[in-house]
Amino acid sequence: FLWACSWVVRFGGRVLLAETSGFISDGNGDYPQRQDCVWIIAAATANATITLRFEELATECGFDYLFIFDGDSTQAPLLGAFSGESTPFDRLTAYSGHMFVLLHSDPAYTLSGFRAAYEVEDPCPANCSGHGACRDGARCACEAGWKGRECATPVCPGGCGAGSAQGACAEAEGRCVCAEGWSGAACNDTVRTNAWYTLRADEDPGLGSAPVFSARAGHTTMCEGSCDELWTFGGYSLSTLHADLLRFHVPTATWTLVQPHDAAAPRPSGRYAHAAVMRAGVLFVYGGLVEGGLTNELWTFDTAARVWASHEPALVAEAGEVLVPGYAAALPAVAGHTATLVGNGGDGEGDGDTIVVLGGISADGGFQPRTIKLAVGGPAPFAWRSLLPAGGAVLHAFGQSAAYYAPLDAIVLFGGMVPTLATQGSSRRRTLWRYHLAADRLVEAEETETPSAAARPSVRFFHSAALFGRYLVVYGGSAQEANVDVCYSPALHAFDLHCNRWLTVEAGVSGQPVRGRFGASSVRWRNETLLVVGGFDGRALGDVLAYTLPPLRKLPDWLGGGDDDPAMVRWPAAEAHAGEDGGGGG
Repeated sequence: FLWACSWVVRFGGRVLLAETSGFISDGNGDYPQRQDCVWIIAAATANATITLRFEELATECGFDYLFIFDGDSTQAPLLGAFSGESTPFDRLTAYSGHMFVLLHSDPAYTLSGFRAAYEVEDPCPANCSGHGACRDGARCACEAGWKGRECATPVCPGGCGAGSAQGACAEAEGRCVCAEGWSGAACNDTVRTNAWYTLRADEDPGLGSAPVFSARAGHTTMCEGSCDELWTFGGYSLSTLHADLLRFHVPTATWTLVQPHDAAAPRPSGRYAHAAVMRAGVLFVYGGLVEGGLTNELWTFDTAARVWASHEPALVAEAGEVLVPGYAAALPAVAGHTATLVGNGGDGEGDGDTIVVLGGISADGGFQPRTIKLAVGGPAPFAWRSLLPAGGAVLHAFGQSAAYYAPLDAIVLFGGMVPTLATQGSSRRRTLWRYHLAADRLVEAEETETPSAAARPSVRFFHSAALFGRYLVVYGGSAQEANVDVCYSPALHAFDLHCNRWLTVEAGVSGQPVRGRFGASSVRWRNETLLVVGGFDGRALGDVLAYTLPPLRKLPDWLGGGDDDPAMVRWPAAEAHAGEDGGGGG
């Protein structure tokens, strides 16, 4: 029987389903406006698994949602919050014996809605797939060599290609560690230029354990130099604010939880939508959303000493600068902003550098218009300056990306959510800005030619970006493409900062298709590979994706190319200017 929303409304807006299988849907045509339809799927046995498989999903992106909880109410853990026009991943599973499904619509326009099949299964299906024992009639305890909640996944499938030197089995970690040039769960996918691959998969280790890096979005990822080690802090996973700091060793795709030297010492609470940079082995974390609202906290973490420290820098003004009037001496509370390390070529090696903070939302719900310059690394204690750009535009945006480009001594910003005066609301943008540091001036970048529809990104925010030589590479975000809202964009774009033009990137796929996402973090690894950590696609994600950049386009005329010149510009290590931060923005 198909339990459509129209039927659910007749039962008071919610219905309890006790059958072991069936279908749920909003019904024929578009779903109704101003409606909350609830389906509660209840198993006869406690802790039985309930699996929901989607066939279609189309709702107004960002306004109408399909919420799915692992329990019998909205107080249960939230498994996913789906919106937009897409088909979610293969399945979603609840393990509590109940699944609570809520379709919510607002007063605006509606779409075709969703259709999904559900199935109730024994908590230990097929006797734990023959590779484990059912513990307390509730969960599988897997035998050696097997993992997952159903003990159906081999720890090291195919021996990780060890016989062909493709990888090695790390049984203690429950996975294969692939040799250079190989990827995938079994190390049987080759790493190809111009193709996505999964460097580290999202994990379900099974009973009694949890992944080191739990799925999340709105976190920050930092690195220095070749970025063989990434440092990830904070984030949000639908029901949890994360306060953990993790280190990811890229060559072996290994996560490690980083514990402070003194576990009892003060440390930052869980947060997301903060900003962070890394300088000379020290992490700087500023602002974000914490329990209770926005914060103005500034924390540092010394990665060598493993010590967190809180700071309250003094507000100062340099000669000729005009401070924004009416603000207190404390750093402002802000979220959705960017922080970029600049000064002394941006390499963090000099006597003093500057962290430049742009954009974000403020505690009063408005847009934060100031440029905040935080002096770090010099002989004096931390100090900060607050100013408006000297002429030109003022950045009113949040969820934009930022990267420092040394040849122009400018911070390059793209996209974000900006205020819309006509509607007194906000909307996504695809504007590319340059903040010229010497002049403290924000200007819109002028494109030298009209790009193709495929080359130029559509409007978006909470995407991520990283700089490769002269190319700004932008990935994902919550976007609108061809007048269709794409809540989780999979698009990859590049902007040539020398030629001021968007370039087409035809990204292939190695292994499983790469789903779009927003709220991920991105960094540049070894000057040739974009790494994407976590994010959100209706559920929080815990994987690490990689994309090795390809030859991109013909040489421009001023470098000796011509219409008939077949020469190609690669993303060369030689073009990675010494003044650029290895990390990205997101």
